[in-house]
Amino acid sequence: MLWHSMLLRERRSAGRFGIGWESRNTPSAGGLHPLRLLIIPIGNGDPIGVYEPERHAILLCSADERTVRRANEASVSELTGAKAGTTVQIVADPTRTGAGYENSESLLVRDAGALSATICLVATALGLTSCAMGRTGTEICRRAGLWEPFIGLGAVHVGSRI
Repeated sequence: MLWHSMLLRERRSAGRFGIGWESRNTPSAGGLHPLRLLIIPIGNGDPIGVYEPERHAILLCSADERTVRRANEASVSELTGAKAGTTVQIVADPTRTGAGYENSESLLVRDAGALSATICLVATALGLTSCAMGRTGTEICRRAGLWEPFIGLGAVHVGSRI
């Protein structure tokens, strides 16, 4: 699901803003793709980490996983009632979009919406359930060790069908 949502199709070293340009399965303002995915499974089995699309790997977080899991599980339970599954927390680097655009905040939100929709569509195509959650998640990003300039810009909770 992550690979299909974040697949890198093409990369150029210099785009129109003098910074790297990418073509991925999900659109992004100016091809800047400032979003990353923090993967937080419910429960204690699987590790928490940031998805690295170029290597199709999860880079483990060095933070205390218990505090990240507790904060995420409380949010997921409150918003969806889910007790199982995996949360895909969308994390943005505003400096990347800010390097190309003035007042770039709305572009980040649009990018996050496009990525949330893509994740939900891919999850459905794979026979999974998904729910875009009404949270930003910056506090959860901080607990996972992702400090400024990174901010949370939404999340999708994914699980298996009952």
